[in-house]
Amino acid sequence: LPSHPILIVEDDQDLSELIKIQLLDQNYEIEQSFNGNDAISKITDNKFSLIILDIMLPGKDGFEICKTIRKTDSQTPILMLTAKAEEIDKIMGLEFGADDYLTKPFSIRELTARVKALIRRSQVSLDSSDSVNDSITFGELNIYPNKRNIELRGE
Repeated sequence: LPSHPILIVEDDQDLSELIKIQLLDQNYEIEQSFNGNDAISKITDNKFSLIILDIMLPGKDGFEICKTIRKTDSQTPILMLTAKAEEIDKIMGLEFGADDYLTKPFSIRELTARVKALIRRSQVSLDSSDSVNDSITFGELNIYPNKRNIELRGE
């Protein structure tokens, strides 16, 4: 089973531990962060398969962290958590680049299912982007279906 490191950014340590235990049971590698500034440094120093991100955090809030991540990384899935059921928070999170949203309190089983789905989708996306340079060649004709490009004698 490939390792999928997940960063949990949640200042409620009990909730963070509950999520950690559940995801460890699913064979994910887990890193935890309890404030925004620590989260930014962990994200800068490591590659994660998924980031679970609370909105209300000491230091930088989840929206700021999400915007910071998206400046340099458009691929890593972000699942935002919030105690607020306000529609505007969900819209802002998604606008800033989050991939999915869960409102507290949530079912730990639903969280696990969303984590699996986000990682599965991101793997499919990565696999397809790896094949961008695939080409079909007939003599001096090269066809690049993923780029929608054709070359004849290198032009």
